[in-house]
Amino acid sequence: MNLLSLNPSELESAASILKKEASSLQNLRQDLKTLLDQDHSWKTSSRKEFDETSHTLLKTIDNKTDEINDKSTYLENLAEQARLAQAKEKLKQEKA
Repeated sequence: MNLLSLNPSELESAASILKKEASSLQNLRQDLKTLLDQDHSWKTSSRKEFDETSHTLLKTIDNKTDEINDKSTYLENLAEQARLAQAKEKLKQEKA
């Protein structure tokens, strides 16, 4: 990957969008957990089955949130590397 061809601002913007998506997903998770923790007649007759299903669903949301946050961090780091590579190239050209 050529760091000189990357636009750090665009990478940071993409990372910011991902962070907002992760935050929205976390809010959804909290709302869902609150709903699942309440007693409702629509819950299955098997409490254990319901608890296992809800735990799996919440865990899936957690995993997806972690993936999104990891991608956001990667983009932020890549933006910083691109910015440093571009600054180094500029210094190199100024000395030439």
